[in-house]
Amino acid sequence: MAQWEGPERDAWQQPAGLVAALGISPGMAVADLGTGTGYLLPHLVAAAGLGSVYAVDIEPAMVAWVQARAASTGWTTVQPVLGSAQSTGLPPASLDRAVMINVWHHIEDPVAYGQSVKEALKPGGEFAVVETRLDAPEGDGPPMAMRLSPEAVIAALQSAGLQARRSDWTNPRQYMIIATR
Repeated sequence: MAQWEGPERDAWQQPAGLVAALGISPGMAVADLGTGTGYLLPHLVAAAGLGSVYAVDIEPAMVAWVQARAASTGWTTVQPVLGSAQSTGLPPASLDRAVMINVWHHIEDPVAYGQSVKEALKPGGEFAVVETRLDAPEGDGPPMAMRLSPEAVIAALQSAGLQARRSDWTNPRQYMIIATR
């Protein structure tokens, strides 16, 4: 799990810029969908201030890991949530922002999952899907056969009833799609 958290990832992932691009204000409710070890959580906690930060994963071990990490770091606003392959597990209209980094290509039914995200978003809420660029070198993210074009992500999100567009934010390996309820 160390490879998911190291400073070398910060160099290319540029998490502060990514979170800034999400437009999170203090007091917002945000979710890291597919949180894994919680790599993005320090940045989301700082941006949301006293707001809520949901750390959602479908793997019970990752949810337990994040729960322990939140307790040991004093992140009182972090709420670990066990989701499923079809659902965020979050209450309706509970989120201002949600983000998913390099997980969307694993979603078996993107339209159904997108509908779950839409339901969890407040009106005007935004969901950011960050995926590996098609032109990123092999080894920088998922295998080439699993990578998705921005157009494919947009199409799935629109089929789920969200308005989707490509964001101006990018890094050397990834692009971001913003979907709005």
